[in-house]
Amino acid sequence: MEVSENIHSFGLPDDITQYIIASLPVWDVCSLASCSRHWRSACSSNIVWFILYKKRWSLGKSSYARVIDPLHSNHDDQSSASNFPFAVKDWRSEYICLHKRMLIGATSVIDFIKGRACHDSMEVADYQKAMNLLSSTGLELQDVVTFLLLPKLSVLVNLLGLHYCLLHLKMKGNDAREVLSMNKIGERQVCLRWWSLGGWTNGFRRHDEMHMQIASLLTLAELEAPSFLEVIDRGTRHEVLRVQISADFESSAWVARSMHSQR
Repeated sequence: MEVSENIHSFGLPDDITQYIIASLPVWDVCSLASCSRHWRSACSSNIVWFILYKKRWSLGKSSYARVIDPLHSNHDDQSSASNFPFAVKDWRSEYICLHKRMLIGATSVIDFIKGRACHDSMEVADYQKAMNLLSSTGLELQDVVTFLLLPKLSVLVNLLGLHYCLLHLKMKGNDAREVLSMNKIGERQVCLRWWSLGGWTNGFRRHDEMHMQIASLLTLAELEAPSFLEVIDRGTRHEVLRVQISADFESSAWVARSMHSQR
């Protein structure tokens, strides 16, 4: 039995094995657990799921008000650390519970966009409501990447997720481009149209002007191209009458909706 365990563990101590397992993506941890009873036991370790939890979320999201981190606790805390987090807490269950809660929040955002979008177009007021809803869900960076930056979803959902990561979660442009390329959504394009009031010249008011800008999600992740997202953030203010976000970038037509529905 000892020989078999050494073969399974490659002769590594348990704590080293656990740290190696915890360095894997969570899906790979679940796959590894299905290989054998030994790996199932190793992958079910509380320390593994504690590390996975910390990598994805802050400990403040835990249902426990007081959490002692045994990985960085001092000598005086060792007894309480050994008794509290790992003697009575199941971090795997905590991870699964919070994952499901984040999924429910992401689903509510996706459903909101589906309900407000018309012919793959969306008014900026509805988009900003979706952004407020997303902010209220408490999704963190990995949650947005996992649930919203997927090719099977509407490009409007992808745009919202990218926008939230860049401006609210302060994701770096290089990291954003890497995620977009990995998820194969970087080349997806969105069209932004906004209608602005014409100015005054020599006592005469000029015609209102329509502006249109087309950009890929990969372009929006560039540091030098913030204007697209800034127009969305400003919305219909001052001289801007209407702003619309669309996946229809081959046409300059507006989706039929009241011009003043946002004011």
